[in-house]
Amino acid sequence: MFRVRSTAEGSGERQSLRSRLGKALAGGAALAILGGMISVPTVANAESNWSGVQSNYNEVEYAYVAAGETLDLTFTSSSRSGTGFENKYAVTDPSGNRLWECTIAAADPVGTVCAATGLTGEPGAWKIETIANSGANETRTTWQKRVMRDGAEVPGRIWANSIGMFQSGGAANMANVDLWVVNDDGYQYSVKLFGYNGVGSVLSVDAVGTPAEPNSCIPSYRSVDLPENKQSADCAKFRLFYSKPAPDLPASAPSADGELKVLPPVLDSAALDVNDLAFTPTALSPRTGTFHYSITPAFTGSYTLEIDTNGDGDYSDSVDRRIEMVANGDGKYSTSFDGLDGEGNPITNCDEMKARIYFDRVGEIHVRNQDVEGRVGGIEIVRHDANGTDPTIYWDDTQLDPSGRDNVTPNLDGTAGVDSTGGVHGWNFANNSWGNDRLIDNWTYVPLNKGTGEITIPGRCLSVEKTSSATGAVATGDTVQYSVKVTNTGDSDYTAEAPAMVTDDMSDVLDDATFDNNAIAKTGTVAFSKPNLTWTGALPAGSSETLTYSVTVTNKGDHRLANTAKIPAELCEFDDPACSDTTINLLPHMLYGKTSDPASGSSVKPGQVISYTLSFTNDGQAAGPIDSTDDLADVLDDGQIIGEPVVDTEGITATLSGKTLRVVGALEPGATALVTYRVTVGKTDSRNGNGALRNVLTPDHPEFCGSELCKDPTTVHERTAILEPSVSKLAQNELAITGGAAPIVLLGIGILIVAAGTVLLVRRRRPRSDAGQ
Repeated sequence: MFRVRSTAEGSGERQSLRSRLGKALAGGAALAILGGMISVPTVANAESNWSGVQSNYNEVEYAYVAAGETLDLTFTSSSRSGTGFENKYAVTDPSGNRLWECTIAAADPVGTVCAATGLTGEPGAWKIETIANSGANETRTTWQKRVMRDGAEVPGRIWANSIGMFQSGGAANMANVDLWVVNDDGYQYSVKLFGYNGVGSVLSVDAVGTPAEPNSCIPSYRSVDLPENKQSADCAKFRLFYSKPAPDLPASAPSADGELKVLPPVLDSAALDVNDLAFTPTALSPRTGTFHYSITPAFTGSYTLEIDTNGDGDYSDSVDRRIEMVANGDGKYSTSFDGLDGEGNPITNCDEMKARIYFDRVGEIHVRNQDVEGRVGGIEIVRHDANGTDPTIYWDDTQLDPSGRDNVTPNLDGTAGVDSTGGVHGWNFANNSWGNDRLIDNWTYVPLNKGTGEITIPGRCLSVEKTSSATGAVATGDTVQYSVKVTNTGDSDYTAEAPAMVTDDMSDVLDDATFDNNAIAKTGTVAFSKPNLTWTGALPAGSSETLTYSVTVTNKGDHRLANTAKIPAELCEFDDPACSDTTINLLPHMLYGKTSDPASGSSVKPGQVISYTLSFTNDGQAAGPIDSTDDLADVLDDGQIIGEPVVDTEGITATLSGKTLRVVGALEPGATALVTYRVTVGKTDSRNGNGALRNVLTPDHPEFCGSELCKDPTTVHERTAILEPSVSKLAQNELAITGGAAPIVLLGIGILIVAAGTVLLVRRRRPRSDAGQ
């Protein structure tokens, strides 16, 4: 028993149809459906499913229907699993008019038919849609499709981009599948699968096979385990015809999905000429950028962007680059380039390089067998063109693991090309066979050797020269002038869109100096973003630009002005000495000190000696002067210098001139010099000084202590006053003195008088005594 569905039928209408069909069949009458109900013919020459092969996948197919032609369709439910699944069918013409639709319900018995005959509509590629389900619950169908003209079938008019197939398992249920393929280059191939049973499998043909990376169209040229890398949506899909394509098919045709390629003319080598290859460098680097070019939209498939990085005209050197690409028929292409050579090293900016588009093949197709348990007799692919036929195919299964498989295909490596006549690259049927849960890729093409569109990419090269006005010793407070000269030594111009650039790194300058914010250049743009000063601008080949500026030395850091001007890495390789230049100015840094004995702040008295020590230490990185003045004016008004100053270091002199001591000379880094001299404190007298000995050492080049200049070393001594009365004053006050030193003086005088009296008495008595004797 079978059922027939037609357009837009309701449940009551379906029941009436079942009743009418049952009666017709029971009476042996010819089945006919009027007003949308159609007859179900037995077509001997119809394009139909292969014996033992059913359909259970969502499908989109196209039928080219010319003016005056019609379309006949038959879908018959042949088996189901579980509760079945509702299958829907529809036909849409190029204007979007729905010409027919039909449904086989999930509960409909096996043998139910959806059919249409004599469909007419706008000429073009009619879209045939099947909405089905492959899974636990599915309804499988067999089918027949044919384009009719004057009552006769026109073969070779129906195609799909992929075909889902269901077969009953087992080695006894093998099928021979015959197809024809037309790719976008117009090449035609016959494809035969011998002893085929994929149980549930998918067959498709495209320009990629298995992509090398997810969401790309670059072929990996190998078979893979599922799941595979997904192709990009714009990868070219080719047409699978159920019979040899009709010779009167157009190159393209309108459809509800837009203009479709149908039977393009065969692409020859001349059509692959590229005339507009160009390279646009990035804003900085002359070697990184983007290639832009056009390839005829008729070509889909693999090609190579070749870059002769050393410009010698040979594209096969180890340093040359080959970038594999795929054309998808868009016509306009762009390819980014990272500026690296074939060995992974940056390409020198100064060297000329060349580039071209290279085609080593045309007419490439990849026949993809997905999840196929048996392909006992293998596969045969034969190209048919004006030059005859070619059965050569290729495959690479070497990266598939044979362990744990029920069988292995005899030859894993077909990359050298294998004659496929009669079938090759097969495997026996088994549940875990070589092709189970795998995507097996077989490809073929027309060999070609065509380089086209060659361009020369000139080198762009910069050099930099840095100079400093500091040719000798630099001291705190000095101004240092810098100049940075950048020169285009290449043979192409830097432009405002792709400018030259030089950066002056001031990080090891600004710790010992302040930028005077006065950078200028005649052209381009100057920008300061601490610590970098950058010039950017157009620079014609052979020309130079000079950037100048100055800094004021503070000497607060490491006492070293190291300044490097450099070309950015994108424009110049840093191992090239021309890409950077450095000026280094080492700075002296003096520590000035002054001490005294007794220490500053002590009191001194007349006649006392003060010893002074001046110290000079260079803790910088260069020799430098210690020139300074010791101001003795406020010392010598209250004292007198003793002898000459003493210096302990050769090359240093200390000269007393009037009331100033001048110390001059230079110290090497790490050296210390001492200058000593002595002063006697003078008597207290209203005619001498101010009673304070104040001494200041003033350097010619004072250093910074923090944010301010260091204070000059100073010592201060206060002189103690001692009274020394005159004789006249003592006479005036001799009677009034009753304390202090007066009693002692009077006592001394008294003692002297008594002693003198005693002597006189003795002398008088001695002569009388002698006379008496």
